[in-house]
Order: sequence, then structure tokens, then C-alpha cells
Amino acid sequence: MLIKNNNKRKFFLVGANVESFDDCTLKVVEIFYKSDCIIVSSNASKSFIEKLKKIHYRIYFENDLKINHLNYRQFILDLFEINNTITHVRDGDPIFFNDGMSDYNFFSKEGVEVNIESGLIEFLNILNKNYIPITDRKINSSVEFISLKGNNLLNGHLNRKHFTKKIIHIKSKKNIDLIFESLYQYLRTWKITFIINKKLINFSKEDNNNLLKALKNTVSNAYLLIEKNEKI
Repeated sequence: MLIKNNNKRKFFLVGANVESFDDCTLKVVEIFYKSDCIIVSSNASKSFIEKLKKIHYRIYFENDLKINHLNYRQFILDLFEINNTITHVRDGDPIFFNDGMSDYNFFSKEGVEVNIESGLIEFLNILNKNYIPITDRKINSSVEFISLKGNNLLNGHLNRKHFTKKIIHIKSKKNIDLIFESLYQYLRTWKITFIINKKLINFSKEDNNNLLKALKNTVSNAYLLIEKNEKI
């Protein structure tokens, strides 16, 4: 029988590049050290796990929870019976595009102190692997992060010209056909690239049926990278 834990409970939701432990920030590594146990993303590489085990020995895997049909939030609540600080390492970023807010709301209602930390922003990791800088030092460039749930706000964002680069997280694919239609009018002003399954695919005036199909079928995060079409 588990003994009721009356100590202050803390939950850390950490975003990371789970392919490379070395990309974790010092703050995130410190959180690992302070945690009583850690739940790791199913996508974590072997090398990531090996380095994490050198820091911590009590590790649970998302795959095991899925195999056993366990609700991971309830599983975490049960773990709090014998642990004070629990960390969940996710592949990607739980803060820039508000992906961690559902966990935040759930555990906060249960009286748990919730902290969300970005180990590495998923989108920036994709850009790094493709040797694309987030900003351009040759000009006074700026970046806008946008979370898009539909087509209704897209035109407004694209008409705001004081940003040289826009990173848009497509959270809903319900209106993706309308998004496609609205993008054509901006091709003269903006260079438009979709990021699907962590791969860059250019959007052009040509036939984009395969791109649209891939976007609708993907189960991973989908993004739009939009940059001003200008020569320096």
C-alpha cells in the first residue's frame, strides 16, 4: 500500500532535442539532477538515454505507458505518492507554441506546482540541421512566432511587414485548404516553406497536391517558415 505523500509536489515539463543530449540547456540538466524520477519521450535516441542514465537511475519510458494502456497523467499522479519532483522529457517544445498548457492546467488543478522549460525549441533544431540561421546579421532582422489554429488570422499576420521572418505552428489542419489558397497571393513578397516530418518543402506556384497530402497525413508537428523575398 502506498503511503500518502504530503510534501510539496513539483512537475517539470521539459522540451528537448531527444536525438542529442548535448543540446540540453544547463538549467534543464540541473532539473534532471533534482528530480526524483524522469519520464522520457518515446522518440529519445539510445545515446540520449545513456547520458540521462548517468545522471538519474529512476527512468520511465513513454513506450511502456502506451503498451500498458496507462494514462500518463494519472500515472504521474500515482508516482507523486512516493515522489516529490517528477520530470517529463518531451520531444519538441512545450512553451513557444503553448503545447504544454493542457498538462499545466491538469496538474495545477491537482495542486501540483508545474514548471515548463524549453530544453531546445524543436523548430530551431530543424533549422540548425538544415544550416538555416534564425536571424540574418546582415540586416536588422526580426522573428515572429505564431500559433495558428485556422485560416482566419493568417492574412493579418502576413500583412504585418515589420517582421522579416515568421515561424508559424499549424495546430489544426481543419482549414488547411483555405490556408493553401491564401498563401499564393503572398509568393511575390514572401518565401514560403513548409516543415513536415522535420523536412523542408518549398511552397510554389506549381502543383502542390503532394505537399497538401503530406501535410494532411502527418501526425508530427507542422510548421510554416515565411521569410521576406528580398536580396541583400
